[in-house]
Amino acid sequence: MNEGIKKSPSPEEIKRLQDKEDAEELAGHFALYPEQIIILSSRKNLIEVRPEIAEFEAMIVSFESTHSIEKLCAIVDISLELSTVFKFAIEISYTPEQLEHSLRDVTKREPEYAKKQREKITAAKAIVLTPEDREKFEMRLAAQKDIIPIIKKLDIFKKETNIHPEKYKELENKCNNLMRAIGRIDNSRYPNKIIHSIIPA
Repeated sequence: MNEGIKKSPSPEEIKRLQDKEDAEELAGHFALYPEQIIILSSRKNLIEVRPEIAEFEAMIVSFESTHSIEKLCAIVDISLELSTVFKFAIEISYTPEQLEHSLRDVTKREPEYAKKQREKITAAKAIVLTPEDREKFEMRLAAQKDIIPIIKKLDIFKKETNIHPEKYKELENKCNNLMRAIGRIDNSRYPNKIIHSIIPA
């Protein structure tokens, strides 16, 4: 007599069905909105982060309107003094407390190396730049500081979202264009120069 009565699903069966439903819902969401970037915050919850993309692109526009890409790219051949100061540009701007905090971990691991770094930073701080070099230094340092939140935002897209590879590459290219404008220093191969070529991964 009980053959026609259906048993209530077990907790394991309920979980399996929920997982299947979630997977189907997510697949359907991507099919409808393949360009969207989403964060899986919790079951049955998809937080769209399209506004985050708009914020990232606004940061790019703000950077380009604040800093002259043309002038940054024009900083190529530099003096030995400016090259030395550029090497420790961020550290030079630190307060003594901030500097010690930045060297805290390396001091524990390699105290001798940390000591030499402090000496080099102190020496770089003592360098007196010409007015022309000072202008270049301040221009590039300001750009270096303003690129940091852009890089951090890009890192969030990569690590915390299900970003579509093509969309991420588009955002990454925009960030890399700014990083190339700022350039990098490689005194071992290109002494006293700012390199604006592709930044290696």
